[in-house]
Amino acid sequence: MKKTLFVLVLTFTTFVARNALAQSKQIVNGTAFYPNQVCAKSNNGLYRLVYQGDGNLVLYNSANVGLWASGPLQNGNLSSCDFAYFNIVIHRNGGSVLWSYSPPQHDATTAGSWVLQDDGNFVFYAVLNYAGGSYSVSTGTQGGKKSGNFGTFK
Repeated sequence: MKKTLFVLVLTFTTFVARNALAQSKQIVNGTAFYPNQVCAKSNNGLYRLVYQGDGNLVLYNSANVGLWASGPLQNGNLSSCDFAYFNIVIHRNGGSVLWSYSPPQHDATTAGSWVLQDDGNFVFYAVLNYAGGSYSVSTGTQGGKKSGNFGTFK
């Protein structure tokens, strides 16, 4: 029974993740972005995630309205915004961390990806290989609404 349930959960999760990825822009694990660079655009072109020169990672709609932001503001002395091991880390020059986010419940066996969906939601989808099951965290900006959880994910 447990084995059957795990297969059903994994199959459902794979189906949901594939449908989400078919309508979204995925950020590849291990990618680094630099100030004033677009990190991702939704497939429909209505949303984009930008690593700004002030150190803020911001999700914009097509009207240039910010829907979600990481929060740190620091003019100058910025290095990169890294998506590594499913974490998002904004570095200053010299390597110190300005802001970071680490999804819950992940380890080296977790499979997952950060995705900017066509509905405006920026989501981390994860499959927990060590424990079975799955989860996701997001900016909560689906439908193009402004997020109430700036600086973190729900």
